[in-house]
Amino acid sequence: MPIPRLSLFVPNIAFDQINKPNLRWLTDFAVRCENKGVGAIWVMDHIYWQTSTVEQIITIASIAAATSKINIGSMVLQLPLRHNSIIILAKQLSDIYDIAGERLTLGLGLGTVEGEYQIMGTDFTKRAKLFDSDLNLLAKIFDNGFHLNRSNNEIYFEEKQFSNIPLWLGNRGGDRALQRVVKYADGWMPLFIGLNELNFAKEKINFMINQDFSNRKPIKYGVTLLINNGDDFQISANAKRFSSLFGIPYEHFSKYVISGNLKQCANQIQTFIDSGLEHISTFWPTTDPIDDFLEIQSLLNFN
Repeated sequence: MPIPRLSLFVPNIAFDQINKPNLRWLTDFAVRCENKGVGAIWVMDHIYWQTSTVEQIITIASIAAATSKINIGSMVLQLPLRHNSIIILAKQLSDIYDIAGERLTLGLGLGTVEGEYQIMGTDFTKRAKLFDSDLNLLAKIFDNGFHLNRSNNEIYFEEKQFSNIPLWLGNRGGDRALQRVVKYADGWMPLFIGLNELNFAKEKINFMINQDFSNRKPIKYGVTLLINNGDDFQISANAKRFSSLFGIPYEHFSKYVISGNLKQCANQIQTFIDSGLEHISTFWPTTDPIDDFLEIQSLLNFN
């Protein structure tokens, strides 16, 4: 199932201590999205946070079971946090695929919160190296399936057990990160990146493909955009929510935020659509952005 051009993040991480998400509410939210015509939703991944979180994989599984049409993805699943459980993750994804089928997309990334690595007993400074080895193993499983020999606990790659789940990477765009995109990914969807930076990174990816991977299938390009819409008071309040969520001052990333009333936000999003991106995910600092999302979607030209 082709992923639609515009999507919405599921608020499975609380922006404050008052409006705390739970699995039932998130599942109902996804059903409402589907019923109102939202084409795709993404779920964040945080094991540990300063406010309430609902675990990503169980959220995706619940949403997949409760819906039948909407695309569902992880953006991003922090793979190194599961370094010692990649086989379990593959089994989880296989079981979710049995329900969701081609509606499922797997987005992977490194994560930036050192405390999450500490609580999981993983060396934060080695996360890139762990990501490479874990991604390589997961890609082999996706391509070949696997069987675990009980006598010596070795993994043998055998007949494929489930179809290849589309793999997207959510890194921002360093050379090493872009090399991963070229080698493994079906799609690339960064956060905290401007249109000029994005286009420059696309050129680098295409250059790498032409050098070493000319026979690979085309990469889909997307971006995650933070949406801060409303009047001046709402925009100021939303800025504080975003700052709290990411743990950094708003001014450090405000240049990457789509800000203003709904029409102004739509005009800014349109510039990304016009650049030829296949997909744009929208991240809102609210527990119920569905109607505003649909209003912006109606203002966009996808031709």
